[in-house]
Amino acid sequence: MNTALSTTTIETVKATIPFLQQNGQALTEHFYKRMFAGNPEVKEFFDAWAEAYGFLAGVLTGAEKSIYDNQQDAGWEGFTDMTVFKRVKESDTITSFYLKRADGKPLPKFKPGQYLTVRVPLLEENAKASACPFTGNSQMTTMRNYSLSGSPDWDHYRISVKRETARVVDTPNGYASTFLHEQIQQGGTIEVAPACGEFFLGEHPAETPVLFVSGGVGLTPLLSMLHASQSKDITFIHGAINGKMHALADEVRGLAEKNPAINAHFRYSQPAEEDKGHYHSEGLFDETFLSEFLTSETEVYFCGPKPMMTQVYKALKAFNHPVDKIHFEFFGPHDELEG
Repeated sequence: MNTALSTTTIETVKATIPFLQQNGQALTEHFYKRMFAGNPEVKEFFDAWAEAYGFLAGVLTGAEKSIYDNQQDAGWEGFTDMTVFKRVKESDTITSFYLKRADGKPLPKFKPGQYLTVRVPLLEENAKASACPFTGNSQMTTMRNYSLSGSPDWDHYRISVKRETARVVDTPNGYASTFLHEQIQQGGTIEVAPACGEFFLGEHPAETPVLFVSGGVGLTPLLSMLHASQSKDITFIHGAINGKMHALADEVRGLAEKNPAINAHFRYSQPAEEDKGHYHSEGLFDETFLSEFLTSETEVYFCGPKPMMTQVYKALKAFNHPVDKIHFEFFGPHDELEG
């Protein structure tokens, strides 16, 4: 296939630009009048597309207004600089970054479960082994979303980021997570957009039981919800491979110790010898296990790797759990959970 324009084509395009600038609308109107006169049957299709376009434009305009309003509530638009005033290694793969605005302005509350969008520059040394190959443009950036893992009542934000490394030979590492883990130390600065997202803790009566089920780094939005939940019956289940891969365990234990309404349960799939006494059960999230924590009134929130989420979702469907009591965040088509 020819990938270059011919000299004649380039000259023709350049020569007709002034004419199109002055007469483009009249030419378009003339074209459509002739087409509809000769082919009146196609007009209904254009009318349908015009209606659909108008509808979609309204939806997008409404969404854009919602984003703008949310950013106004957040106190800033677009991205702002935030300082990492503390950095904590939570597990072999997850590190927390504690954030405050670099300009010293206060941070607004967020809805527990929401995320921050972080924008980082593309650096050649990091891009070589990542999913974002460097093009030589030093102004290029990339963005990733990271769930807020702390309490909405804190005067700072916290994101807990898993370093995404390639699991298969010749596949790239995650660029943004590698950048944060390798380049951003205490005192560093990152660009952050206002908190947003539609997966957050709903308003439930205090008597309503709430079940949080997480796997791996999927605990981050649910931990934020755990901090905020006012339920008198809370179960927080977290699944990890072993203790070395279990992040923020002490924080969950501390919340459970302070709040008798919280029942924390840690389930390891491949516990190590040194993990004895630090977890409650061994295995995956099968139907038999989950049935111990469910009633028909339970509000269920879950997040984690796709295999884990698929297993939890199938179990809930098998129990005929009310659809309006199932809440999850899944990065992909929902029908993949049925697979």
